[in-house]
Amino acid sequence: METPQELATLKLTIQELEETIKHGENYISNLQEKLQRVTPDRDQIEAKIRVNLSDSVWFHLQQGSQKDLCFADRNYEIINSEKFTSQISDYSEAGLRLGFVIEREIVRPFFKSLYQYLLINNNKSYNFLANPNFEIGGVIVSSKGKYTMGSLPQLLSVQWTTFKDKSLNQAQLPKDELYQTVFFGNQINQADRYLLGIFLQQWQHPLSSWLREAEIAASKIDQINKLRNIAAHGENYFYEWQFNILRLLVVGGKKQRGVLQEIYD
Repeated sequence: METPQELATLKLTIQELEETIKHGENYISNLQEKLQRVTPDRDQIEAKIRVNLSDSVWFHLQQGSQKDLCFADRNYEIINSEKFTSQISDYSEAGLRLGFVIEREIVRPFFKSLYQYLLINNNKSYNFLANPNFEIGGVIVSSKGKYTMGSLPQLLSVQWTTFKDKSLNQAQLPKDELYQTVFFGNQINQADRYLLGIFLQQWQHPLSSWLREAEIAASKIDQINKLRNIAAHGENYFYEWQFNILRLLVVGGKKQRGVLQEIYD
């Protein structure tokens, strides 16, 4: 049988354990609350994007693009929740996902349909022995071609507006002029330009009318491409101001429509 002193010691031990358990429960509760704050619900993210884009645009997008848009915004919000470091954090993963959307919604459909048009125009068809390749504007177009976003502007326009490379290599939004005009001139012959023009006129796709706004489309695609390239190179930080401009170009904002809205709305 325990002595009064042993009982007192046991009681004290129990109290200490209860306090430790209570402290642990509070700690876990605080962690759960913080996790909920920094891990936005996907449905909430999707709802915000759909309001931003409009449902008519949202439902034109492929499912993979919808997921990438949600991932980009979710990744941004998680990083941005750390207010003290958000401006010097790396938003590369979020930027890459926005780039995937443009590749999926613009680059691939364009070149796939262009190849089909060139096949018909040249009276050739698929067979097991030959998959013909075509060169147009210095770009090889084939049945299994892997195309870059950067190859598209030159096919659309003789000039466009894009970022100065020097301006993009800064941690903060530059105060000086951010843009420059690129002149591609006559590096693509008139016959190819004419063929591309006919293709875009005949192509039954929402993209066709937007791409016929040649200089505007080339400018926005090249700007998106330059920002995406920074996000894709691991040695570079993709800063918050760069992500914000990229998202504005792709998704749009309160005062500016993004390319997805311009195409599908």
